Amino acid sequence: MIDINEKVRLHVHWGMKVVAIFGIIFFPYFAFYFWQHGNRFFALIYLIIALLELWLFILSATKIDVDQNGIQIVAIYGVYAMRWEEVINVEKNGFSTYFFSENKAISHNLLLAGKGKTEFKEYIETILNQWEFEAGRPAGVSNSTVRKMLKKSKVRGWKFF
Repeated sequence: MIDINEKVRLHVHWGMKVVAIFGIIFFPYFAFYFWQHGNRFFALIYLIIALLELWLFILSATKIDVDQNGIQIVAIYGVYAMRWEEVINVEKNGFSTYFFSENKAISHNLLLAGKGKTEFKEYIETILNQWEFEAGRPAGVSNSTVRKMLKKSKVRGWKFF
């Protein structure tokens, strides 16, 4: 049984960091190898992939916090938050859950979640049962509108750990 008064934190799975570190180490080596052998195209491709692996490593520091007050997502590209009092509708879609208010939205995806996934899912279910939100997306909200609503839930800009 989960304690509703405690904060639950969800992390990105550690495997994503391992994959990223592997890419950060080996793709620059391959880029250098192809550069030395005169194949500039493949060298550039491997260098771009190495940069993407670095971005993956930075994104793997994302955390989702949920407590009695609301939900907060802390990532390098910003901090997003919504209080439970603001939530009107909840849409579950596979591994994702979207929380909608009057003019903003926040979502989380459990596909790449690691440590704390079970507790997080139990906590969200407890909150959904406690607050009894309307199920589904609000009427007239399209996918492009959802993207705009997600931007409105941003609390702060860049957050470096």
